[in-house]
Amino acid sequence: MANFSAKVRSYLMSKGKTETEVSELFNGQTKVVLQNDGSGSYIKTWDVSGITKPTDSELNAAETEANKWEANHKVRKTRASEYPLLKEQLDLLYKDLVAGKVDATGEWAKTIKKKVQKQLQAKVNKWKENRKKKRDSSENSKTE
Repeated sequence: MANFSAKVRSYLMSKGKTETEVSELFNGQTKVVLQNDGSGSYIKTWDVSGITKPTDSELNAAETEANKWEANHKVRKTRASEYPLLKEQLDLLYKDLVAGKVDATGEWAKTIKKKVQKQLQAKVNKWKENRKKKRDSSENSKTE
């Protein structure tokens, strides 16, 4: 079940706001303020031009998209934490450019390649594990 904030985000995006615009409405500004006084979350402030404050039924209708948004957001955060910061990647690229190594032999490519290989290997290992479980369960059902 999506949290209240994700439902409001999904509602705004369904009305044509981009993810960046929605973030700007929430972050440090008083355009959209959500609050929970202990009896559930609600919209305390709504100052979004051209879009009416959503009703409970409109927020409930945004549940599916909100669940997708939360899942994607979690994946993006996880991936971002696994790679070097963008400024570090740009620094590596610059050094590779100066050294004439803007190919697979450069430090940037090696750094990213390690991460990608690690992720792919984890997926392959999981696939092999699932395949082995299926094979074992089918062999057990044959012997019974």
